[in-house]
Amino acid sequence: MNLFSYSNLHNFIWFQGIWFAAIFGGNQGLWLTLIAFAIVGHFFWVENWLQELKHILACCAVGLTVDTLLTLNHIFEFPEHATILPIPIWLIAIWIAFTGTLKHSLNYLVKKPILMTFLAGLTAPLSYIAAARVGVVNFPLGYLNTFLIVGASWMLMVPIFYWLQTHFDKNSNKTGN
Repeated sequence: MNLFSYSNLHNFIWFQGIWFAAIFGGNQGLWLTLIAFAIVGHFFWVENWLQELKHILACCAVGLTVDTLLTLNHIFEFPEHATILPIPIWLIAIWIAFTGTLKHSLNYLVKKPILMTFLAGLTAPLSYIAAARVGVVNFPLGYLNTFLIVGASWMLMVPIFYWLQTHFDKNSNKTGN
């Protein structure tokens, strides 16, 4: 039993907190520890943590694959990146947090995939631009080209997120979870 109701507002604030901590904290241990605790906390607050974990992992795999491909193709460069992964750990944390909003604070948009696809194509690149303005990512192709590429990438990912959510919801209803 949860100590309090995990509302869409809580979920939205949770995501924003992780986004800011990741962007401004980078790969520093203290920030990553706080982010990890926040992510674990999410699973204590949701009704079915196992179903939520499966959904997050599936959607995260899509986003991380796309951002890895964009990085390997020099759309993104991370100036202070010092791990063996192509993308920094803080970006992985943001993807985990973002996909944790799909069944909660962004659920109203996920249920409207055409609108969400259009909005994601316009607004998601702004998140990357904000990160670039802070200096944690560079755009070798410039802002406009990166905006267009990231926007197109998100417009391709959103239908996959929609399909994954309906798939997980359907399977959840079959098993009675």
